[in-house]
Amino acid sequence: MFERLRSLCLAGGGWLSRLALIALGRSAGFSLDEIARMLGADGRPEIDRQLLADKAEGLEAPFES
Repeated sequence: MFERLRSLCLAGGGWLSRLALIALGRSAGFSLDEIARMLGADGRPEIDRQLLADKAEGLEAPFES
């Protein structure tokens, strides 16, 4: 059982890593659509740095007032 779970974690970019990225993205305020665009077809992250910068700027704005 453990070996099957381990192989699932390591296969295809690691579903556990994808879940962690989804959880991190949601906690940072990203929509599921935005997060989906950050996951490539092969399941590996394809991070849009401009989207991250835009989101960070939007998060900082309320604190600058």
